[in-house]
Amino acid sequence: MENLHVVGVAIVVLALLAIPQIIYRMNKDTYFLIAEDWDAYVELEAKKQGVPVDEVVIK
Repeated sequence: MENLHVVGVAIVVLALLAIPQIIYRMNKDTYFLIAEDWDAYVELEAKKQGVPVDEVVIK
């Protein structure tokens, strides 16, 4: 019980490091495009969804 707080902190740190990795693996084609060129990202999402650019739903 004395060292349980160390294990808890380690688990939280690992979880916080894993979140961006999981998001990247889910969106490899657009992960960096969101930050580099928002308009190109919205156009790509519109093309994927098959709707006009002004009707795109961003998750």
